[in-house]
Amino acid sequence: MKLSFLSRFTKSRRGLALVIVVTSIALISVLVVAIFSVTRTEFKATQSYVAAKSAKQLGDIAVSVVQAQIQNGQATDTTGKFHATQPGMVRVYEANGNFSAAYKLYSSAQMAVTGGSEASLYSTAHMAPSNWSTLPTRFVDLNEPVVRPAQVKSATGQSSGYAIYYPVIDPRAAYNSNGGAQTAGDLGVPGTSQVEGFSYSESTSLLGAGSESYGQQVVTVAAASGDANKLRLPMPVEWLYILQDGTLGALNAANKFIASGGSSTPSASNPIVGRVAFWTDDESCKININTASEPTFLSTPFFYHERDAKWAHFPATTAEFQRY
Repeated sequence: MKLSFLSRFTKSRRGLALVIVVTSIALISVLVVAIFSVTRTEFKATQSYVAAKSAKQLGDIAVSVVQAQIQNGQATDTTGKFHATQPGMVRVYEANGNFSAAYKLYSSAQMAVTGGSEASLYSTAHMAPSNWSTLPTRFVDLNEPVVRPAQVKSATGQSSGYAIYYPVIDPRAAYNSNGGAQTAGDLGVPGTSQVEGFSYSESTSLLGAGSESYGQQVVTVAAASGDANKLRLPMPVEWLYILQDGTLGALNAANKFIASGGSSTPSASNPIVGRVAFWTDDESCKININTASEPTFLSTPFFYHERDAKWAHFPATTAEFQRY
């Protein structure tokens, strides 16, 4: 009887030890999984932070390039020359008015053009080739639209149609949605939706018909067949690649890196770390509506409108007029 009791007591102790061991292993496993989970989350967060900082640095490089281009154009003013800015370029002229140089404010394999005539700026050497859209490693369309589902929902709650967003310029500004295709006689007539003074075509008066290097990708009002969403107005520019040591360069027709300055080339110790593409609009050529119009006093809105409400939130300051 005593031996039987000890046998049962020993078995119960073994069973309790098994439960303790299994529970401990389970807790350790949960702890290990939690540690790995936290480590993985922290790693992803670190990678996202590094990617964001890298993107910010690339953006700063593009800004620095544009600033240097403008400064290079202004520096010539002390040598008897003068500069003139425009969207996308700084031009330098001699004292007698002859062309001297041009500094591009958009990404290009040749950022500065010196010597020659002003007409050389419109040569094929400074234009994207006709097949630029098939060369994604060299060219990019800054005005490529983004297509998203339309915000308007049907009776069933489903979004119908799609919406198109253009990052730079919307070609639909040249379209008369009230009457289909816009004609020259409709320009400025009340009831039309075309923006007055805005138009574009596949050719330019300077280069002539058919010589526009990206005309194959331009879709005008006449070619849209009554569908404004088919309009396209691309802005192709070149990619500028950046090496680890900071060297800038572009790709040639053979997709070979050509440094814009120096002799650095991509290598295992100096790889390509990013690329940028940009087009800059010089703000000095814009009109300041605060000073370009007749002064008017600030009065209380007489009719409620969303715009009036915004005006109330941002009233004019001392010595400021024509704010809106």
